[in-house]
Amino acid sequence: MTQEALTEEKMSALLAVKDRFSCLEMQKNMIVRTDLRIATSNLYPQLSAKPALKLLLANIYYIPSSNVALTDDNTVTNFFESNGVPIDSETSVVMSKEFANYIVEGSAQQDSNDVISLVLANVGYRCAFSDLSDLEANENFDALDANAPVLADVEEQARIGILVWQIAMNNALRTEVINLIAEGNEAALTDKLVSIKLDNDYGFVAQSTAETIANGLVVKKDIKYVASYIGKNMYKATW
Repeated sequence: MTQEALTEEKMSALLAVKDRFSCLEMQKNMIVRTDLRIATSNLYPQLSAKPALKLLLANIYYIPSSNVALTDDNTVTNFFESNGVPIDSETSVVMSKEFANYIVEGSAQQDSNDVISLVLANVGYRCAFSDLSDLEANENFDALDANAPVLADVEEQARIGILVWQIAMNNALRTEVINLIAEGNEAALTDKLVSIKLDNDYGFVAQSTAETIANGLVVKKDIKYVASYIGKNMYKATW
């Protein structure tokens, strides 16, 4: 596919996928940067009374912390190049103002727990486990699975967020994980997930976490459950 084959409609779809990867980058930064998490958390209770703070949240915290550097084996690099968008070594992408504002409005709602958990569920599944060649699959679910558990272990919640981000951003790792899902190899997928050494000294996810994700994707084939599981726990680790 050549760059000339790009239409405005297709480019819009590509940028929608980019926004989700940038959102995942932001949630990772909210996990590893305590200062960012505290600063944003302090704003949420004030958003309804002080609408101007929404601009602060979007432009000072969300968008700058969503910067994805497009390195050689980055999934977003591969995604753009395979769709006819050439990437150079200096390129990076950030979340659009529209998507940032969408998350800000969700954070301002009384039921922000469910709203943002659903955003992160869709973002996490889309970026880490879905077929990126399907450009229309930008939002996968319109509600959370109520049966998907929220873990009591706050450190494991954080590890889930780092795991999903790490799979999503590394094209080779992501491809390996998706191939194991396609093969229906639950044991191999579980082993792979627990073997991934997480960045920022977060260690490894628990065996039970890996089993929940692998069983949901391979045996139950219930992607809504898996997406809800990762979305709910990423929310607890970040918001």
